[in-house]
Amino acid sequence: MANNAIQIFDGTPTEVITTTADVAVNEVVGGQAVWDNTTDLWPLAIATLFITDATTTLAVGSIDLFCMKGNVGSGAEDEDAGGITYGLARVTTDNETAVTGLHYMGSFQWDADLGNQRRTITISTVGIKEAYFYIQNNAVNSLGQPITVDIEGFTYTPST
Repeated sequence: MANNAIQIFDGTPTEVITTTADVAVNEVVGGQAVWDNTTDLWPLAIATLFITDATTTLAVGSIDLFCMKGNVGSGAEDEDAGGITYGLARVTTDNETAVTGLHYMGSFQWDADLGNQRRTITISTVGIKEAYFYIQNNAVNSLGQPITVDIEGFTYTPST
């Protein structure tokens, strides 16, 4: 049928977080690569968290996704979020001060299970031209590795 909404995907996810070290409880990691949305201005994105951990049982809990926006305002200024400079971060957040100023994007819910786990969430990227992404481990034990997060923009358009 004409005029039904269909999804249009970017087609090229950006790997924004890669770590080959365990992520401790409350630790924040990320900021390795910028997600550039300046050309397409995707209003939505799929965020995919993938953890390969064949030897450690993961605790039930959540891994929170945050971002720090770049290219904001009238110029090309970047945000400053509670002492985390725009870009690479690996800090312990016992009092959560390191996530102060970061934008909460959503949470990946985790199962107690062995082996590979992949989770996706849909996030709003309205008004985001570029961003660095971070995850915070809110489970009750460390996350195994390697860990990656990919972001892929999408939108809805009427079918023809």
